Amino acid sequence: YAWPARSWLAPGEFVELMIDQDEVEKETRTLAEGFLGPHRARHPDVPADTYVAPGDAAGHLVAASRDAELVVVGRHRRRLLAPARMIGSVTHAVLLHAASPIAVIPPSPPEE
Repeated sequence: YAWPARSWLAPGEFVELMIDQDEVEKETRTLAEGFLGPHRARHPDVPADTYVAPGDAAGHLVAASRDAELVVVGRHRRRLLAPARMIGSVTHAVLLHAASPIAVIPPSPPEE
């Protein structure tokens, strides 16, 4: 998981965000662990490391792909009004730039 370290006001004008990095990292890690918890319970033999850092998520994944055997990314649910937009910008960037094989995983069907 990653979050922006800075934002822009106008083209070429960046401003550093005034945030508590430690608190954002803690909340992000808690969120990630919550998402991973059910998957870890179902697949205890599959290692899954949590890495949180400020910056561009796609850039972090592309950089990590240089040393990876496989990069796994998710896909959005199909949207009624935008059926062509089934992958997000992070998944798209990883597909274009990763150095390793990539697995794009669709979302689980909604539970009834």
